[in-house]
Amino acid sequence: MKIKLVALLLMAVACTKTETINPPSLATNRVLEYKVTNVSGDPIYGVINDENKTITAYIPYYYYLTSLQAEIKVSDGASITPGSNTLITGLDSLFFAENLQYKVTAKDGSVASYNLVVETQQPALSVNEITEDSWMTSSVSDTYPYDRPVTYTITGKNFIVNSSLTVKPQVIFIAADGKEYKPVGTTDFSTTNGIDGSFSVYMPYAATIPEGTYKIKVVNYSRAVLLEKTIRILYPVN
Repeated sequence: MKIKLVALLLMAVACTKTETINPPSLATNRVLEYKVTNVSGDPIYGVINDENKTITAYIPYYYYLTSLQAEIKVSDGASITPGSNTLITGLDSLFFAENLQYKVTAKDGSVASYNLVVETQQPALSVNEITEDSWMTSSVSDTYPYDRPVTYTITGKNFIVNSSLTVKPQVIFIAADGKEYKPVGTTDFSTTNGIDGSFSVYMPYAATIPEGTYKIKVVNYSRAVLLEKTIRILYPVN
């Protein structure tokens, strides 16, 4: 009896069908590797997230990169735009604009878009509120053909500067309608201890900015601060 029972069990096991489930195939429009090459020393590898469709490049702020070049590997037979080794300029302006997108097109025509996220790990800016209620514009003398530049000082800390690469503080005047105006320029951040310091703003000319009340945004590489206090910009009295 025991022999028959064992035989039945063996037959049952032998007749059990094993079903193999294959894993889902990988997409053929993927970014496989992203490597920033226009840095000194070893290249910087980006972190690719296929689920969120992002490429995150951790590029320390002290590289002062204003352009980016990357070697990119994609799925076999796929193409990517912008292409591998394309130089992306104006990187400092991309920090405050929509993310750069890479589009990967597979052989079958399907497209996947990856957003590039650049993390500089730059310390947050600390900008002191301005004390004046109004600032005057620069002007050109009516009597003599020379400019009369007007400057004002902004103080704070955690600014980074690199004169040779034109990395310096910037100021943007934002009107009530959201339109932005830029000054003639700014000086480098001046500091004695590497933390606290100041820079000067060369005011725009009366012909290039209307009188009115403005918000002030201070920008330095990948960081920006919008001051709480508004300033009234006035034309000088000749």
